[in-house]
Amino acid sequence: MKIKPAEIVMGIILVSMGMMGIGEKELFHYDVPIPYPKVFSAACLIAGIVWLVVPWFLRSREKR
Repeated sequence: MKIKPAEIVMGIILVSMGMMGIGEKELFHYDVPIPYPKVFSAACLIAGIVWLVVPWFLRSREKR
């Protein structure tokens, strides 16, 4: 398998965090407001996609 199950789970968690926060005007983590919620949501979304794509790309290049 090119992508480990833990990487898939972490990527899905980050992508879902980003998707859920995109439409929100305020985000909180343990009752502490997160500054710039749109930027934070976009960063989580991009990090989740990168978390899934980069390991697959690096491991596919190893076998060549």
